[in-house]
Amino acid sequence: GSPLEFNVPRFYGRAIMIVTREATLGIKEIRNLAFEVIPFAVCQERDILEVDLEADGTLSLDPTMFDASGISNCGSSMTTSPSQVGCLNEGWTEVTLNVRDGDTIETCSTNVKVNDVTPPIASCRNRTIALDQFGFASINAGVVDK
Repeated sequence: GSPLEFNVPRFYGRAIMIVTREATLGIKEIRNLAFEVIPFAVCQERDILEVDLEADGTLSLDPTMFDASGISNCGSSMTTSPSQVGCLNEGWTEVTLNVRDGDTIETCSTNVKVNDVTPPIASCRNRTIALDQFGFASINAGVVDK
């Protein structure tokens, strides 16, 4: 017989049924039934995720931090965009989760709060500054910064 193709709900993707013969009561014998699961991305809720930057001021984003049960049937890969955040991303940043299965890509987006938790370290050097005739001196940070 000829293959019949029909769509099933998004979670299941597409089913292909091969019908081989018709019984006398009109019931078809199903010889082969294959499902193609279209990958889809489900992100964590918006505005609840927080990440802390490493001491160097950056953090590589792991896609599993944002995935809330995306699925695929063929070993899909997940990536994020951006893949890394830094000091310039401090505060709320939108992150997109990409789930790829072959040529099919599905995405979702969520917001993540990026925190810079490493305190700054001041490193100063001793300097001798000459005062003017009125007993004042003017300096800037570059004079004492190591």
